[in-house]
Amino acid sequence: MHRDLVLAFRLTPAKYLRLFASFLERNTRTPQAMRECLQRQGLVGAGAMAHSLAGEAAVLGAVAVQRSATAVEEGLRLADAQEALDAVLADIDELESALAQLAGPPDGGAAGPDAPA
Repeated sequence: MHRDLVLAFRLTPAKYLRLFASFLERNTRTPQAMRECLQRQGLVGAGAMAHSLAGEAAVLGAVAVQRSATAVEEGLRLADAQEALDAVLADIDELESALAQLAGPPDGGAAGPDAPA
């Protein structure tokens, strides 16, 4: 659990874990949604998704997800050539991996935001 967050927002550990679980539930499909948006030439939509995800991750202390989402967002700002889009897709793969690590093992145990990414 991200201790500074709990203290700053006066969250109980149970409330923080609920927020964290809700974050994972809402965002597990976000990388795939970004890919689909890019296939339809939706740079702005994919960038908005990345921006929102980066902000939520920052609030929850999910640093690896925040960094990956920020890399996607920054890449999309520069993505006017196919090479740039290929780099963005690689960033989305990293983002997807960071989210999967937060979700924890397939048995359902959540790793949490302080888990190594």
